Amino acid sequence: MLRLRNDVHREVRIRIVSVLDDAELMPMMNDPDYYVRLVIARRIAPSLLAAMMGDSEVEVRRVVARRIPSDWLLRMASDRDALVRLEIAQRLTPELLPRLRYDPDWRVRYEVASRIAVGEIAELTEDGDGFVQEMARSRVTGGRSGEYPA
Repeated sequence: MLRLRNDVHREVRIRIVSVLDDAELMPMMNDPDYYVRLVIARRIAPSLLAAMMGDSEVEVRRVVARRIPSDWLLRMASDRDALVRLEIAQRLTPELLPRLRYDPDWRVRYEVASRIAVGEIAELTEDGDGFVQEMARSRVTGGRSGEYPA
């Protein structure tokens, strides 16, 4: 089975991921095929995902962001991709969300505005994005804005 980790066919490598244990999967974390790495990120123990936090493929990093231990989240908070940062923002505790209030992506700031402590929200009421402003102002006045915009 272990010889199949380096099979030329990605389908073979993808299939063996489901039968190998974590220690046997670790050498495959750098597989040249992103889908093999994605399957590994979904399956391997969360405590072993540190090596995949900087993966070149955004979808792999998103899975990693969903699964890593919560005390590692800030290590990915400045990821180059907004969707990865959004995954992080969705998992951060309200006490840590202020670190993302200036994120360049409005979706991340919207998530921050929807969950940050009200005492920390003032700056977001004047955000450059209308959705973020609306959410922040709604929270300041004690209401709750509508659902997350599509």
